[in-house]
Amino acid sequence: MNQSLSIYRASAGSGKTFALAIEYIKALLKPGAEQEFKHTLAVTFTNKATAEMKSRILETLYGLKMGLKGSRKYMNALKKRFAQAGISITEEQVREQAGKALTAILHDYSHFRVETIDSFFQSILRNMARELGLAANLQVELSHDDVIDNAVDSLIETMDEQPEVERWVLDYVREQLDNGDRWDITTPLKAFAGNIFKEDYQRKSEAELKRISDPEAIKAFKSKMFAIKNRAEEEVKKAVDEVMSLIDDFSQITYGKNIRSFLTKARTMESEGPTKTAEAIKFKTYYAKEAEVQNAYSRLLALYPECLKEYHSATLALRHLGLLRLLENIDQRAREIEGDAGRFTLSSTPALLSKMVEGSDSPFIFEKIGTYIDRVMIDEFQDTSRMQWENFKKLLFEKLASGGQGMLVGDIKQSIYRWRNGDWKILYGIENEPKLQSYHIHQEPLNVNYRSHQIIVDFNNTFFPLAATILDGIAPDAPIKLSHIYSDVKQQKDKEDGLGHVKIRLRKTTKITCRTPSATWLLRFDSYGQAASTSAR
Repeated sequence: MNQSLSIYRASAGSGKTFALAIEYIKALLKPGAEQEFKHTLAVTFTNKATAEMKSRILETLYGLKMGLKGSRKYMNALKKRFAQAGISITEEQVREQAGKALTAILHDYSHFRVETIDSFFQSILRNMARELGLAANLQVELSHDDVIDNAVDSLIETMDEQPEVERWVLDYVREQLDNGDRWDITTPLKAFAGNIFKEDYQRKSEAELKRISDPEAIKAFKSKMFAIKNRAEEEVKKAVDEVMSLIDDFSQITYGKNIRSFLTKARTMESEGPTKTAEAIKFKTYYAKEAEVQNAYSRLLALYPECLKEYHSATLALRHLGLLRLLENIDQRAREIEGDAGRFTLSSTPALLSKMVEGSDSPFIFEKIGTYIDRVMIDEFQDTSRMQWENFKKLLFEKLASGGQGMLVGDIKQSIYRWRNGDWKILYGIENEPKLQSYHIHQEPLNVNYRSHQIIVDFNNTFFPLAATILDGIAPDAPIKLSHIYSDVKQQKDKEDGLGHVKIRLRKTTKITCRTPSATWLLRFDSYGQAASTSAR
């Protein structure tokens, strides 16, 4: 079966860019394939990464052509790749074909398609401007702040023309005043309106968005939230009162002040939970009613966390409800402003394409551009958002179905910052994509660290799997285990040099001993989290 989709799971410093460059160049070095760059799409997520990838490919082709010493590792890697594919190629042939490919790219640079995923989507929008009803001179804006400002100002200025909208605005003003906040709602409204450009909002169906501004739906939801909030509050009050009715004198109880403080605040849902002392207390000094008090207090401790979560969730929902029902109206005004100005915000691009490709296996907008693409490569795949992937996989599946190839390179562990709504779970469960089941998925871990010194690699190999296991123990019911994510974290060392330095800062006084093959680390910390001493022996 053809290995049509390759997935490289790679940690930092393991040569992800090198692997992608090798696969890209390999496609150009087959005899007569110097024009293959026109049929290859390589996608990254930042302009810096795009520039680095382009430079790496061009520099490598030049180095191979000229036989430079620095290109030796690329030559060896390419020969190995060709041998694995059953293709015999000499170094002379590699140099000759690299020169032809370099010349072809430089003479037709506009078809050298190494670009960001945003620029790729924008090129589609421009090509499809007529079909999408967009202006031919469409301008893409990076920031949507001006659009939001104008949309909210428009809503406030013309709300008297829409009695329902005016009523919602006045209701929200009254809610602000009741809560002791400012009557001017423009600032919080503009801040909240930024949600219209977020994927969580854009992925909602039209029916769901209509429901947000449906008076009856809002009324029913509001009643439900008040019911949840009141029920949680009443349950806690009842449990607190039961405990307090059994205690005549808190001074008879060890740490009685801690317990009294917790009970007083819990009764009005102002406590985030008992202190460690109050939680662990046993009523052994309260002689006659010891068992009754202990049982009542245990019942309170058992129900309080869930009631507190429900109370705060309902309170938060009610706080934003007034803003939420204005959101669709602001969204409509924002789209009108964009259309009138011939502008389109960058964050709106995936949403528009998503609506066009929805429900189609081979949407025509990708067929139009996909005619020229046989190979799709995505770098830093862990930064792909859910909506970007839903759009992009249409093209990938279309190419795989027609005999093309795909390559995904990423590292789940580098997605902790949720860059641009990146969803690491896509890479984590990529093998379970239904449409990929009919294709052979070739997975290859890149497990040699070429960047870090020996002690750094040893420390990482020891520390992170252990930390993941400990965290799994804290949340045993979590649907995804961190130990699974970090199962491939261990790397081989490229440098056996005994060098490296590790510094850890923690929030409280502690001591850590971490044994690695190259050293035993003893780390002590003062009360401010500063490393008081760090040593390797």
